[in-house]
Amino acid sequence: MREMDLAAADIIRLFDLRPLPVEGGYYRETYTGDLQLPASVLPPSIRSERPVKSVIFYLLTADTQSRLHRLETDEMWHFYLGDRVDLYVFGAEVDYTQIVLGHDLLDGQTVQAVVPAHSWFGARLQSGGRWALMACSLAPAYRDEDFSLPNDAEFDDLLTRFPCQRAVLHQLR
Repeated sequence: MREMDLAAADIIRLFDLRPLPVEGGYYRETYTGDLQLPASVLPPSIRSERPVKSVIFYLLTADTQSRLHRLETDEMWHFYLGDRVDLYVFGAEVDYTQIVLGHDLLDGQTVQAVVPAHSWFGARLQSGGRWALMACSLAPAYRDEDFSLPNDAEFDDLLTRFPCQRAVLHQLR
């Protein structure tokens, strides 16, 4: 079966993906390192020991998105198959970046991108897209306590700092 013959339901079945609560999309954890890092060598915002790394498969579909959220660690996105994805990153300061994940490298797309720790970010398929299969890796490993959605004050701050991106921010919320 060729890539474009696949439907999102095929990818979900082939990779045994499950809905990702709160954030959106579908996922399956594929790797968590055995080596543990003590809290003393980790950034101050991470208060407990962690495995050195974790990786998930992540699927976006036409009716899902990665909601606007923040993590305590850098997150590396790896694009594998499917349609183009817009990854929106709102930095801790005043920087905003829109990264296009996809295979058309000559058109400015990329197959890998890093979202810096403490940045607000979200992702969705470009208009007309059906699905995209990616992986997300974090070092140190992901823990649920590292994930946060913006509260009302934080969201209002984002709207103030990024007035040209109001529509995107509202769509990702």
